Amino acid sequence: MATTDEALRDRDGGDRATAGAPRDRDGGASSASTDAPPRGQQGRAYRREELEGRVRDALQALMADGTPYRDLTVERITSTAGVARSTFYGAFADKAGLITALSAASLGRLYAGARSWIRRGGDVTRDDVAAGLREVLAAFREDEAVMRAVVEVAASEPAVRDAYAGAVDDYARAIARMIRRGVREGRLRDVPAAETATVLAWSTEATIRRAAADPDPRRAARTLDALADVTWRALVEG
Repeated sequence: MATTDEALRDRDGGDRATAGAPRDRDGGASSASTDAPPRGQQGRAYRREELEGRVRDALQALMADGTPYRDLTVERITSTAGVARSTFYGAFADKAGLITALSAASLGRLYAGARSWIRRGGDVTRDDVAAGLREVLAAFREDEAVMRAVVEVAASEPAVRDAYAGAVDDYARAIARMIRRGVREGRLRDVPAAETATVLAWSTEATIRRAAADPDPRRAARTLDALADVTWRALVEG
C-alpha cells in the first residue's frame, strides 16, 4: 500500500515520454497526439454518471492483471475510457479525486448485501451469515479495481480513508444494533455489542480483501466459510 503522496502521481511507466514533454497534473507525460479520444468520441459531453462508468470500466481493464493504481497514468486511463484528458480534468482534480468520486458508490454497494443477515436479528442462521458474506465478496469482486485503488489511495488521502473506514464502521454499527436487540430478546449471546461488532466488521473487511485476491476459488470459499463460522459463534453459539 502506498504511504506517500507520490503514490498518487502518475508514473512514466512504459509511456516513454520524451524529455521536456508536457506533464499532466499527476506528473504523467502528455502529448497532443495522445490527449484526443478515439475517433467518434471527440468533443462529446458526458453525463457524470456515464463518465464515471467509462472510467470505472477502464480501471477494471487496466488493473485486471494486478497492476496497482499508482502505476496508471491519467493518459492511460483516459485513452482506455475513450475520453479526452480535458474531460477527465473537468470532472476530477486528479487521480485521487477520481477515486474519491468513485468510492462513494462502490462503498455504498459493498456492505449492502451483508445487511440481509443482520436484518434477520435473533432469527439469523449460520447459512444467513454465510450468504450475506458471499454477497459482500461478490460486490467487492464486481468492483475490484476501484476497491483496490481505494485501499491504495486511503494511505495518503484523508477523505478516502475516512470514507472507507466509515463504510466498515456503519456495518459495525448495524451489527451492534442487532446484538443489543437480540440480547434484550434473549436470542443472542450477551456480549459487548459495540466491541464485538467492531471486531466482526473489521475482520470481515480484511477477510474479504484476502479472499478476493486469492487465485484459488476453493480456498477463497473456505476462507469465507471460516469467517461465517467465527461470526455465527460470536453471536449465537459461543
